[in-house]
Amino acid sequence: MSKGTRHNDGQKLTGQERAILKHLQVDSRQTTSVLAEKENMSTTPCWRAIRRLEEGGYIQAYRASIDRNKLGFGVDAFVIVQVDSHRDEDALEFEAAVRNEERIIECAIVSGPADYQLRVVADDIEEFSEFSRRTIARMPHVREVRTSFVLKEIKPFAGYPIPKR
Repeated sequence: MSKGTRHNDGQKLTGQERAILKHLQVDSRQTTSVLAEKENMSTTPCWRAIRRLEEGGYIQAYRASIDRNKLGFGVDAFVIVQVDSHRDEDALEFEAAVRNEERIIECAIVSGPADYQLRVVADDIEEFSEFSRRTIARMPHVREVRTSFVLKEIKPFAGYPIPKR
């Protein structure tokens, strides 16, 4: 088991807990009784295991996986942003601006020549271009913006690998 796979109380994840995490990443709507049956458990111990995983922070939320194209988002882009200042106050100001934009669906501080990587969705190229020029480029402390468009998604995010031990 990797060092990071421990409960908050220092206990290692059990094999059943690891299996439950795998099942829930595939379909979080599975009932406790279905999960228990899959893992040859009774319902109450399965429910307790799920509660431990939630309380331990392994399970942070339950969400639906939605097809962005069905919502009309034909453009999916990765945007690299360099900022002109690395002062804490300036970073907090930029990050607050990012959090206020619903078209920016992910943001991470990255290593290398860039400072931030954003993932942005838009209806089409024209809308993305407008959003990039009028919103991203005008965010506090932005020095440079570079964009790569997703042409074809080969392996969409479907969950994290669960360590075997």
